[in-house]
Amino acid sequence: MKKEKLIIVEDDAITAMDMRSILEDLGYEVAYTAAYGKDAIEQARKQKPDLVLIDVNIKGDIDGIETAEIIYGELDIPIIYITALSDDKTFQRAKATRPLAYVLKPFDEKDLKIAVEMALYKYKLERKLKESEKKYRLVVENATVGIIVVQDGKIKFANSYITKVSGYSFEELFNKDSIEFIYEADREKVEELRKSDLENPDKNILHTIRLRTKKGDILWVENKRVIINWQGKSATLNFLTDITEKKLAEQELAKTQSILQSLFEASPDLIAVFDKKHNLVLSNYYSDSVKNQKKKTRKRRKTSEHLGS
Repeated sequence: MKKEKLIIVEDDAITAMDMRSILEDLGYEVAYTAAYGKDAIEQARKQKPDLVLIDVNIKGDIDGIETAEIIYGELDIPIIYITALSDDKTFQRAKATRPLAYVLKPFDEKDLKIAVEMALYKYKLERKLKESEKKYRLVVENATVGIIVVQDGKIKFANSYITKVSGYSFEELFNKDSIEFIYEADREKVEELRKSDLENPDKNILHTIRLRTKKGDILWVENKRVIINWQGKSATLNFLTDITEKKLAEQELAKTQSILQSLFEASPDLIAVFDKKHNLVLSNYYSDSVKNQKKKTRKRRKTSEHLGS
């Protein structure tokens, strides 16, 4: 099993030697011991350690906190501070660099062992979480449907698909009332859906609405909404599928059917459709007129025959 590699940054030679001895006895590889911040940064870049232990008050051009800022910020290597009790200002500076642990001087083997083990464990968990979040974000950002999170009516998240089809940047969408981007005629419907979300939090809702793009075009979307927890509060997760082409095709088909129906009804020629049993199932206005005329003729004939008898 590969040993975790550590770097010690401590300008007191005796303390540095004690730390190195303890850590090596615990099974860690101490790749380097630095007395100055610049030296520690150079070695961190070169050695790529799993953890760096830094004394807050090292001598030199940059102190331990500045050294930690560079190592963590540039290389994403976790930090443990080795420090004596110091003033609050120094502590707040140190806290801002997000160290995984503090070891107070004077320390013993147990203190160092627990701090290093916990720091490495926490960092591994953070790495796994970051990797998981990265994979999730890649899936969301490359999705072929729009994904929007709405909380208290405000847009809290929108993926790149939404920004692409709507023409709005994420900054233009973030924290804006989602109703602003709904086509005017559909806003009342959306308000009703918001009320339904509150009354039926466990119900998944599928509906069709229209959006206004930044250019003013109308975008038809089919929206599947589910209630989720977003940063500790209830929100709706919306999956938007662009059905604009489908809707436009349906509208064109309806227009064509209307025109054909008008031509059918206005035709001066008799047009009739029969089923396989020769039953009349469809006829235009002219054929209906002819049929009615035949009925009247038959009725007159029957009346004449009756009178003649």
